Amino acid sequence: MNSDKAHTTELLTNIDTFFDYINQDEFNKFFKDFAGTVPPKPHDKYTLEDFKKEIEEIAKTANGEDKIDVTNNVKLLPLFEQFGNTQIDLANKFNPVYVRVYIVKDTHTNNFYSDVSSNETQKTIKLKLRYEYKPNSLLKFTNYKGFTKEIDANVVFSTDKMIGLPKKSRDIFYKNYEANQFGINSKQVIANTDRLGWSVNSKDEAIKKLFEKIKKAAGFENAQEVILDTVNNKLYRVNGNNITEHELTKKFNLKFILPESFIYQQSTQVKGDTSKQFIRLRFENNERLVVEVASPAQLVVGALNYDTNGDTIELVNGAPKPEYTMPSALLTTLKFEFDWDNSKKDIEMHIAKYETYHVTKHKKLTDNSITPVTTYQSPQGNGGNKFTATVWTADDFAKWLIKNNSDWKSPDGNQDNSPLKHSVITNSAQSNTHKGKEVNDKFIIKNARYMEAYIWQGNSNNSQMSKNGAELMYLYTSGIEEFEFEDIKE
Repeated sequence: MNSDKAHTTELLTNIDTFFDYINQDEFNKFFKDFAGTVPPKPHDKYTLEDFKKEIEEIAKTANGEDKIDVTNNVKLLPLFEQFGNTQIDLANKFNPVYVRVYIVKDTHTNNFYSDVSSNETQKTIKLKLRYEYKPNSLLKFTNYKGFTKEIDANVVFSTDKMIGLPKKSRDIFYKNYEANQFGINSKQVIANTDRLGWSVNSKDEAIKKLFEKIKKAAGFENAQEVILDTVNNKLYRVNGNNITEHELTKKFNLKFILPESFIYQQSTQVKGDTSKQFIRLRFENNERLVVEVASPAQLVVGALNYDTNGDTIELVNGAPKPEYTMPSALLTTLKFEFDWDNSKKDIEMHIAKYETYHVTKHKKLTDNSITPVTTYQSPQGNGGNKFTATVWTADDFAKWLIKNNSDWKSPDGNQDNSPLKHSVITNSAQSNTHKGKEVNDKFIIKNARYMEAYIWQGNSNNSQMSKNGAELMYLYTSGIEEFEFEDIKE
């Protein structure tokens, strides 16, 4: 009995000491040790620029506050995988309803963050974080004042890794379907140099860096040009007449939405397959990216036009023999130019030249690297100067054209002077007698209606030129299926 009384007396005597103890550092150290153990980690898809933008927006409405409550902040937290003691953190040591997390303004810089370091891969900033518990309406230990802990935390943001346009985008060809909104008037942003982590200070530096990145992603290495054979998953590096074959990687993805059906003559059509694209890339005078596209096609000849297309079809008993018909191809050239917005740091791209033409294989064209579908003596029947005609698949012909472009590639510059430019007859009756133009026993230019240059530059003042009205119909239906490539970091 006396022992219990003694313990009770001792407890009551020391209760005030315990009340005071809960506000001492020794007691609060237990809680403080848990605070700040989970470092902020941004999502990989968000950059420092995203964070800065949100901070600036919040600061505008902060009314001079020197701290931002992050605990359940709906603008900042979506940028992070984890932050530490917030509503997005599953392994909280504290209840985030009571223990709050703040970003505190740096008194030296008067900013909510400080830049630490940056390179092409990542950017690091320093945040001053405050973990704070202020008791409210405690039923017991009402004298407890809570605790506060401040730490400096380095936060590492990744930079953007990809450059390009949204899939199935058409705005770079014809923006918002508004008059004259094409070419230089429909520039599209493909990247931001700040978000990429590039250190550039001028348009020339930005474009030079961009071209280096394209070459690296597309696999140029030391080649002058490359060919992307997405049909067979092959890459070809071109140096003069030397072409070497390699495996195609997925670091550079390019495909266009291109027109594929055209009227050639009154009863004859061009039917292309632009789902298959053999693409050749080169740079012109360090000013523009030239993209040549060859797609397999077929000239479907009607009875009214048999005679004028004897160089492509072969009549047997008065009708074309399908297996003797020469393949054809659609040839498209696009020239892209670039700009850099110094204030926004945006890289912009636009089409400086866009043209589409059509050719059929010459019956005499052969190549030892291509296995013929068949060969035959032409012309069939009695009479005529016989020669061996060689039929290829349309895929093989398109691929041959993209590898052997010397007779049809567009000259330097953006003028309307393609070797494939050949008169097109739009009058149905007159077109029936219209013949194509043979080129060195290799191919025959057979341009359908409205096959021509749609966008180009004038010869005198380099101003943008274009077709008008119905002549632009194929521009309206063109687009980007995919244009995206990896920014391979230094």
